[in-house]
Amino acid sequence: MDLLNQFKEYLFSQSNKASKLTVKNYLSDIRHFISWFEITYNESFSPIKVSSKALQAYKDSSLQSLSPSSMERHLSSLRKFFTFIKFEGAILNSPFD
Repeated sequence: MDLLNQFKEYLFSQSNKASKLTVKNYLSDIRHFISWFEITYNESFSPIKVSSKALQAYKDSSLQSLSPSSMERHLSSLRKFFTFIKFEGAILNSPFD
């Protein structure tokens, strides 16, 4: 997905660069969400289709397999991703707003 590559480049281009492990975790968390979204909604992922209700459904279903601290990390990764794509103009509003 092109947005993921752009996000990765963005993370490495910041003056306060994220570590390679942090970036790897961000991308893994986002891919996990994208996979969940496509399976749950039976449609291709598009950031404009993600609502706050979808995020809540993701959180509810993931808490069965993730610890609370892992879930918080996933949500933090997604929050950063959606902030980035909003900044890039791919979406008007983040589902976290």
